[in-house]
Amino acid sequence: MFNDAASGFLNGPNNVYAGTRTIVEGARNNDSYLIATGLTRATVGVLDMAGGSAVVKSAFSVNKSVNAGANSRGYTSGAENVAQYELLKAEYRALDVNSQIGIPATRSTNPMSPVLERDALGNEIYYRSMSSRAYEEFQRTGKMAATTETSISPSFLYAAGYRGTTIQITVEPGTSSLLQDIGIATNKPAYLEFPSMSTRNGEWMFTNARFKGEGGQMSTQLGQGAALDIFNKNIVQQKRVK
Repeated sequence: MFNDAASGFLNGPNNVYAGTRTIVEGARNNDSYLIATGLTRATVGVLDMAGGSAVVKSAFSVNKSVNAGANSRGYTSGAENVAQYELLKAEYRALDVNSQIGIPATRSTNPMSPVLERDALGNEIYYRSMSSRAYEEFQRTGKMAATTETSISPSFLYAAGYRGTTIQITVEPGTSSLLQDIGIATNKPAYLEFPSMSTRNGEWMFTNARFKGEGGQMSTQLGQGAALDIFNKNIVQQKRVK
C-alpha cells in the first residue's frame, strides 16, 4: 500500500514535468496531438500525487478504525478508497501508454531500413497515401484494402509525395521481420539490404511481400494475399497525417 503512495509522490512530479514539456513542444510546432499527449501525461502526474495522498489517508483511516474497535464498515470504507484509487491509477496508466502509440520515439540510422521509426512501445510506423474513399473504408473495417502492389513506406515524406490522403499506420513489433520471412528483393538496393532474400521473378502477390529500394528509402509491397494479411492482423493504430 505504502509502495503505491511512494510511487505516486515520486512519479507524479516527473509526469507533470514531462507532460508540460510535451505541451510546450506541441505548442511550438503547432501539433495538437503532442499537446493532447502532454495534457494526458501531466494529468496522470497530478492523479499520481493525489492518489498517493489518498492511499496514505485511507490507510490511517483504516488503522484508526481498527484501533478504536470500530465495526467492519469503517474498515471497508478505507479499503474501498484504496481500491478506487488503484482502479483510477490503472485507467490513467493505460491512457498514458495509449498516448504513446504512433509517436516516433526512435529512428533508424540506416535510411534503407524497411522500418525507420518506432514508437516508445517498439511498434513499427509506416505511411501510405490513398484515396479518400479508400481511407473511409480503412476506418470502417480497420483493414487496409488491396490494390495492385499495396505499397507502404517507412518515410512520411516519400508517401506524402503521392496523391491522396496520407495515413500513418502503426503495427506490432516484429511485423517487418514476418514480412521479410516471405520477402523478395526486387532490385539492387533491396538485395544489398537483404543479401539472403530471394530475388526470384514470377507470381508473388498472393504469397509473398516484395522489398524495393526507391527514392532513397525501402518500400514494402504487400500485394493482395499473405503479406497483406500479416500486416492487417498486426495493425495497432491508423490515423490521417495529411
